[in-house]
This record gives sequence, C-alpha cells and structure tokens, in this order.
Amino acid sequence: MFVYLLLFISLLQFQNCSSEKSFTLEKNGLQYRFQIENDSTKAKVGDILELEMKILSAEKKILFSTKEISPNFRMKLNPPSHKGGSFEDALAMMRVGEKASFLIGAENFYTFTKKEKLPENVKKGELLQFDILLKKILSKKELAQEELKIKRLKKKKENTAIFRIFKSTKNNFSPFKNRTVCTRYEKRKRAIAPIGR
Repeated sequence: MFVYLLLFISLLQFQNCSSEKSFTLEKNGLQYRFQIENDSTKAKVGDILELEMKILSAEKKILFSTKEISPNFRMKLNPPSHKGGSFEDALAMMRVGEKASFLIGAENFYTFTKKEKLPENVKKGELLQFDILLKKILSKKELAQEELKIKRLKKKKENTAIFRIFKSTKNNFSPFKNRTVCTRYEKRKRAIAPIGR
C-alpha cells in the first residue's frame, strides 16, 4: 500500500512539472514564457509603461518588487541597452494585460541596463527571472494630459480648503482668526523608475 502511495505522489509531481510551460528562446537570445497572452496594444520605444514586476534570483529569492515602491509603478521603455536579449527587449514583446516571465543575464542587466556594479548577493553568470504584468501603456501626450488633470484637481482642492478657512474666520471664536494658515495636501506619487538610465 505504501509503495502505491509513493508511486501516486511521484506521478502527481511529474504531471505538475510537465504542465509548467518551459521557456522559449527568441532569435535575439531572450528566453521567455507567457502566462497570459492577448491581441491588445503592444509596447514600443518611448512609451510609458505601468506594470507590476518582480526580479528573482536563480534561487527564486526576490531581489526587487514594484509593490514595495508603488501600486502604480511606471517606467519609460528605452531602446535595447545591449545585445543577447535585454530587459528592454522583454518589455517590447508585451501587450497590455499580458503576463510573462523572462530570463536575462545578471551581468548584462546590471552593467548595461542599470549601469551599476553587480550586487554582492547576485552571482556572476547568473540568470535573473523577471515576472512582469503589463497593466497600461501611456504615450507622452497621454501622460501630459493625466498630469494636467491631477494639477487641476489639486488646485481645486486647495481653493475649496482656502474658502472653508476663510468662512471659518468669520466666527469670532475661530482659532484661525488673525493667523496665517498653511494647508498641505499629500498625494501618493506615481513612480516612474529609472531602471535603465
């Protein structure tokens, strides 16, 4: 009975391994695996991308996560920083709503894309795994329009607050009477990260 149980568990593990899609090698040397694919808008150089991303080491340890920076993490798609399958090549393969994993050499990514030294916790010759979900693509024009909309909304809030303070000073017992009042509004900034400088 115990032998049959072990055999059954081994069979299940084999099925799980075989059902996981393997990485495909692109002509430029990039290794990729798509979990979600569609026919929506494709990213191109110059676009601002809103995405979720995790960078994993060969041991599957998280080296970087956009969730630790901002839920609306954004970055510009630059031209490829090196040959042999770059981070930019990976992003350029994606469409809005797609989710994929890419394998990129650690040395190439840190040296050419990030333009910095290899971290101590990353080995030379190691392949990093990039798990990416492309949420939105914005052109420079769309980004400018969105920023203008945010500025107008902020100004409207400030004007409303000034009116409320002015109204409250009409009361003789107001703590704001004969005082200069400073109002401060904090809004979570959308991060456009300098992954590639």
